[in-house]
Amino acid sequence: MITLLQKFAPDKSRQTARGNGTANIMLIGNSVAQRAYPLLHDILKGRYRTFRLFARSACPALSNWCPTFSEAMRKVVRHENPHILLSIHHSLINHFVDPIKNLETDLVYNQYQSNVDFISNYTKYIVIDMPYYKYRNFNTGALVRRLKLGLFLGDDLMVTWQQYMDQTQHHRKRISSIVCSKCIINDVSKL
Repeated sequence: MITLLQKFAPDKSRQTARGNGTANIMLIGNSVAQRAYPLLHDILKGRYRTFRLFARSACPALSNWCPTFSEAMRKVVRHENPHILLSIHHSLINHFVDPIKNLETDLVYNQYQSNVDFISNYTKYIVIDMPYYKYRNFNTGALVRRLKLGLFLGDDLMVTWQQYMDQTQHHRKRISSIVCSKCIINDVSKL
């Protein structure tokens, strides 16, 4: 029997999938991208030439938080020339959620802009997900047990708009301020 964790864990053999389409798609990010890859793979149903995952846990790809990962990501983007690049990440690292004093000198924003400028040279479209709410001190095992038993998910999973904005507003501002004609900002909170 396959457990929920096994079913949604990133499959190492599927980190580069080949399909029957014409587009090369690349997904970059941190562990959130790793978890999104199997779902996106299933949604796309092979309608791509290649679908590549390039992600590392705790390393938001558009930042330079993990310098070796960022440099490797740039090399892979340069080599692969993806038609569509998807960036999915979220982080509660202080630099990403700290208030912005001056956007022009903000370290994280400037890293985002620099990496987007670089990626723009090698891709047709860049889709950047706005950050998702991250539950603090949430026990994933408890959620799995609730789902298995068919129980109510609980009030601890309910989040108000204000809670979401309190956690993500500065991160959202940094992303929405990126200057890029090839970028599509995916803001699921507005759906």
